Amino acid sequence: MLAPIIDFFEKLIEQFSWRRLIFTGFFLLFAILCIVVFESYTGKFRLQRIDRVITLVEHANRLGPLLDTRSRANLSATLSSATADLAAFTENSTTPFRLDAKILKGLAAFAPWVLLLILLPIASPGGNKLAFVGVLLIAIPFAVIGALLPDFRFGWINYAVYPVAHCAIVLILIVSWQRRKRA
Repeated sequence: MLAPIIDFFEKLIEQFSWRRLIFTGFFLLFAILCIVVFESYTGKFRLQRIDRVITLVEHANRLGPLLDTRSRANLSATLSSATADLAAFTENSTTPFRLDAKILKGLAAFAPWVLLLILLPIASPGGNKLAFVGVLLIAIPFAVIGALLPDFRFGWINYAVYPVAHCAIVLILIVSWQRRKRA
């Protein structure tokens, strides 16, 4: 069952290629993103942890007379902590995976460049490491600027207009510069 996965990683090491490494990296990032979105939406892992704590406290309380006052105080504190965590969850408070607005704005500004980084190995099968590094050198400062932008009244300015606009402007400038260079 795990043989194909092990074979893939062996090929990644033995027959190294940038395409495999980039694919693996983006696949892992996508899997992590899916887990974060799932947990943010459902809270499954958090609720399972709270349920497990409450179940363990119930089992410990059944010991009754065998517990000393310090153990009872610890159980009471644990139960109140689990209850507070459950109350925070049901009141629509943030889940542990919630990201800061600056990080989200930076990721949104970096997203068009990620698309370009994904398409780059496909467009040039021989791979162009210099172009990959160049895209990163352009993308990182714009992602930082995007993270530092103030929060506009309409969130779509931070999360859609700036990322698409700056990427389009930079790509238009690069293409026009390349055409002038050829002429």
